[in-house]
Amino acid sequence: MTRSRLQDIYLSLKEQGIEVYFPAQKQGECTRPYVVIKDMATTQFREFSSTVTYYDVLCYIPYDRFSTLEPFVERVKRCMRRLYPMIAPTYEQTASYFDETVKAYMVSMRYKNYRKIGGLVDGTQDRA
Repeated sequence: MTRSRLQDIYLSLKEQGIEVYFPAQKQGECTRPYVVIKDMATTQFREFSSTVTYYDVLCYIPYDRFSTLEPFVERVKRCMRRLYPMIAPTYEQTASYFDETVKAYMVSMRYKNYRKIGGLVDGTQDRA
C-alpha cells in the first residue's frame, strides 16, 4: 500500500499486466488496450467523519477491435477486485464511446474509497 490510493490502483493494474496511464500520459492513437485512471471527486460521506473519493477507470480498445472491448473491461474489473475492500466498485459504468482523438472505443467504470477525515493514509492522524 502506498500513500495514495490512485498509485495503489496504478501499481495493482500494472502488476497484473494491464497497460495503465494517468491522464495526459498516453500520447497518440490507441494501438493496443490500455487503461487511464484518474481521481474524480472527494466529498464528506453523509454526516460521518469520513470522506469518499471517487476514481474513474477508463478502458480503451483500438477502434478496429470493438469485439474485444467487453472482455477487456471484464479483465480490468477482475484485476480491480484485488484492491477490495480498500477500493470498491460503485457499479457505475458508461456505455461504449468512440473517442475520435485516439481512435479508440472507451468504457469508464467508477470506484470509491472511504477515508477518515483528518486521517492520513498510513493510519496516523493529522496534528494540525
